Amino acid sequence: MEKTVFSATAPTPFNGTVENISETIRTPHFFAAANSEKGFVSFFEDVFGGNDIERLFILGGGPGSGKSTMMKKVGEISEKEGFTTEYIHCSSSPLSLDGVIVREKKTAVIDGTSPHIYIPRAAGVREINIDPGAAWDTDALFSHREKIFSLTDAKKSEYRKAYIYLRAAGLLYKEMRDTVLPYVLEEKLKNNVRNIFQNTASKKVGTGKGHVRIQRAVSGAGNIYFESLSKMAQRTYLVADYRGIAHIYMGELLHAAQKAGVEYTVSYDPEDITLADGILFNAAGVAFTMYAKSFDKRINCERFADKDALSNMRQKYIFAARSRSSLLAEAYDALKGAAKFHDCIEKEYADCTDFSVTEHISRNLCERIFG
Repeated sequence: MEKTVFSATAPTPFNGTVENISETIRTPHFFAAANSEKGFVSFFEDVFGGNDIERLFILGGGPGSGKSTMMKKVGEISEKEGFTTEYIHCSSSPLSLDGVIVREKKTAVIDGTSPHIYIPRAAGVREINIDPGAAWDTDALFSHREKIFSLTDAKKSEYRKAYIYLRAAGLLYKEMRDTVLPYVLEEKLKNNVRNIFQNTASKKVGTGKGHVRIQRAVSGAGNIYFESLSKMAQRTYLVADYRGIAHIYMGELLHAAQKAGVEYTVSYDPEDITLADGILFNAAGVAFTMYAKSFDKRINCERFADKDALSNMRQKYIFAARSRSSLLAEAYDALKGAAKFHDCIEKEYADCTDFSVTEHISRNLCERIFG
């Protein structure tokens, strides 16, 4: 009976049709934003703001101006040239891209339009603006204004509904965790984390820098995740959740990494961005994740709960879980509706776009990156 409670909350692997999608150590796929209980949350500064990126091309314009197509072209050339190519997907519409990183070139291309906010460090030096909107026939667009306004308002309304549902689901999520917390076998959990960390990932490297990459999205395509953290690892541990205890386990792991000064890559839960749901220890090549189809070892968090004592809270917990599941289902439907309106807006813009200009801009961008 309990297994059906989480039908709307259980994430599934992304199985979309992005061209040449291949999750490997040389072609990882992630998100850099989240639809969360706090609304839209951007991690663009965490992902694109580091010194490992020396040139950042920021694509302006708007919907239907070919930004995602340009980024896919950059990725295609990067892979063909043998560079490590990192794809950053749109957290609302995962078939679209928010960014591409060409690691060996220390170069990235990102979507710079709202709601993606990125403040340049050195405009024109490190950050270079590109305007795909130059391909628009703005007079033709003006004649479509009433329809575009109407579609935009409808899209905003769907997002507003989605964030209301996500906020309510988040409150229940916290209530569920608070219900379980007194019955967590804390010392047993911490001892397990301490031992497994020392045995697998405690080697200190450099300054212990932390990187952020989001592996899951609450999106118009549903509750989906990429497996790149585990694909980039030599060994993967699946931290199997039991009533929210996996998040406590992941938090202890993250604290251990920060305390030891180990370099790591962390993913945060899109529904509650204060909670880690995946960690890759870069030097050790070991990943711990709450979502994976294939893995080397399973850590069952049920063992860290006082199940006898928790049995008294079972009905309360199941009620909250079912209510949360219903709210999340409504949020997914609203995000799906927003995605449909966005597609309609893009069509209006595409009908007023000179794609020969778009192709010229794309070709010039690729020449600047790859020579």
